[in-house]
Amino acid sequence: APFSDGIHQFDYGTAVIPVQNQDLSPGEIHQLMVTLAEMDGMDVYEQATGYTPGMQLGSPSLEPLQLPSIAVLSGGSTSSYEVGEVWHLLDYRLGIPMTLLPTENMSWADLNRYNVIVMVSGGYSLSSSEVDKLKNWVREGGVLIGTRTATRWLSSQGLAGTKFKSGGDSPLKGPLPYDMASRYRGAQVIGGAIFHATIDRSHPLAYGLEGNTLSVFRNHTLFMEPAKNPYANPVRYTSSPLASGYISDDNLEKLAGTAAVQVSSHGSGRVISLVDDPNFRAFWYGTNKLFLNSIFYGHLISGSTTE
Repeated sequence: APFSDGIHQFDYGTAVIPVQNQDLSPGEIHQLMVTLAEMDGMDVYEQATGYTPGMQLGSPSLEPLQLPSIAVLSGGSTSSYEVGEVWHLLDYRLGIPMTLLPTENMSWADLNRYNVIVMVSGGYSLSSSEVDKLKNWVREGGVLIGTRTATRWLSSQGLAGTKFKSGGDSPLKGPLPYDMASRYRGAQVIGGAIFHATIDRSHPLAYGLEGNTLSVFRNHTLFMEPAKNPYANPVRYTSSPLASGYISDDNLEKLAGTAAVQVSSHGSGRVISLVDDPNFRAFWYGTNKLFLNSIFYGHLISGSTTE
C-alpha cells in the first residue's frame, strides 16, 4: 500500500531494500543504489529509520520478492516470433537471464530450476504425463504466464479458470454474392488496432503504471470473459474500447468489457493469462510492464483474489 516517510509519498510497487542481513555491506549497497539510479533513472531515497509515519517499514504489508528464474517454452509449434519478443525484452533490453526450454524436452527437464515459466502462442502437443508435470510445478508455487492463444490452452488443461468467446463468427444474412465472400470474412479480422483498457493500480500486475487506463494493441479475435471473482481481472477493456484502427461493429460489441488479464490459482501457484501479446514487435512498452510485473510480482498475488 502507499505510504509516506513524512516528506516523500511512496506509491504502489515501491521496493524497500534493507541494509542489514545482506551479503553486501551497507556502503556497498549504497553505491549499488547510486549506480542503478544513474543507469535507470530511478528515484532512490535513504531512510534513517524503519519507524515511518503510518505504515512502518517492518510492516507485514511489505512482502519479500523472489529472484526470478525464467524458462520460456520454445520450439515445436510455438510462435518463434513471440518467443523472440520475450527473448529480446529479457535478454537484450533488460539483461535478465532466461532459458529457452524446447517443448520436446519437457519429459525430462527439471522444472524445479525455475519459478516462472512463460508460454506464448502456438500449439502445445504435450503428453498427459508432461501436462501433469507442469500442473505439479504450478501447484507447488510456480508462476505460469500464458499469452495470446496459450491462454486458451491453459484453460483447456484446467490450469486457468478462463472462458472465451470468439469474434468474427456472426452469421450473415443471405443471399450474398459469391465474389464478396472473402471481403465479408476479412471485415471480421482485427488486423491490428489500439484499444482502451482500465487498470487496477493497486494490483501487483499494475505496479509502476500511471493513471487508470492503458493502451493495448490487439490483432486477433479471442475475447476473454470476465471472471466471477471481482479481483481476478486487473485489466479490462472499457465499454467503448476502440482508440485507433479498424474493428467491425460486431467484434467491438463483443470486445467491450471483456478481460485483458486474468489471474487464476492452481494449488499454491498462480496462472496469469494475458490474452493479448504484451511484447508485440518489441515496441509496445506499456504492456511490457504487465508482462514484467507478472514475472516479478506474480507470486505476491493473493489466492483469494484469483479465479
